[in-house]
Amino acid sequence: EGTRLNTLYEEIVPADELPQLIRGVLSAYRHTRQDGERIGDWADRVGVALIHELTEQLIPA
Repeated sequence: EGTRLNTLYEEIVPADELPQLIRGVLSAYRHTRQDGERIGDWADRVGVALIHELTEQLIPA
């Protein structure tokens, strides 16, 4: 449909922290998505705040 706008997740991420951040987001997606749910739909459903929380739980700093 092309009606959804993107949302800022992090303003600045140091290059050496990017792989861990991506792993965290993908892990959160894998653990909490609904059957057949695409990552964009999942992110829109759960929201940035919960993605941050889930990422911190799954991959602690």
